[in-house]
Amino acid sequence: MGNMVFSPFVIALVAALGLVLGILSLIAAAFNTALHHQRRGLSGRIAALEEEVRMLKEEAEGRAAEPEPESGPEPEPEPEPAAPAEPPKHERPKAPWQDFVDAYNALADTAADEKRPALCEKFIKDQKIELLVCVGYDTQHANQHMPQYESTQSLKDAVCWAAPVPGKETEYAVVPKLDQVYTQELHDKKGLKETFASNFEKGDKKGIHIRIPAIFHKKGDGWKVANPGVIRLD
Repeated sequence: MGNMVFSPFVIALVAALGLVLGILSLIAAAFNTALHHQRRGLSGRIAALEEEVRMLKEEAEGRAAEPEPESGPEPEPEPEPAAPAEPPKHERPKAPWQDFVDAYNALADTAADEKRPALCEKFIKDQKIELLVCVGYDTQHANQHMPQYESTQSLKDAVCWAAPVPGKETEYAVVPKLDQVYTQELHDKKGLKETFASNFEKGDKKGIHIRIPAIFHKKGDGWKVANPGVIRLD
């Protein structure tokens, strides 16, 4: 073949084709580069997510491995505070003559008529009783009408019994003689109306019980009514 001569058009077409191919090559290279960077970024994000998942798994496994606290019995409810105790009721102190009065009333309840004189004599001895008789009334003052008593050795003549009060040197608890019938004469003329408050109205009464004894003071051979007593007649 001899030397070929190309027209300018062909030359221009070839040049344009070469330019297009060069541009396409650049575009392909750029695309490959971008795709590479995109894959690297995606791989990094995936790796980061995997690492985060791994850490979460380890944390969950660690919590599962921890022993659960033992559940003990439920605490018992605290007891309610107890109500304050009531203060103890104030009891009146026992009177020093109370034992004597109790023994007198017991004798009045249990003694039969045929046994009463002997029981009364024993009671007089055991209680160290002095026998009293009314010998008149104090008329020195217009506003006073108190009976006057003296000691006697006659159980028959005595109208009252006087027992020493424990712990009181000159003080005596005085009661009507038990072995007697309470009559109108005893009430009006033998000093018992003034010495004892009672439920007596009229008629003879055989039963005598003591609520409170009369209190007498003894000085030498004389007796003075310090406080009247209270009796119940049956």
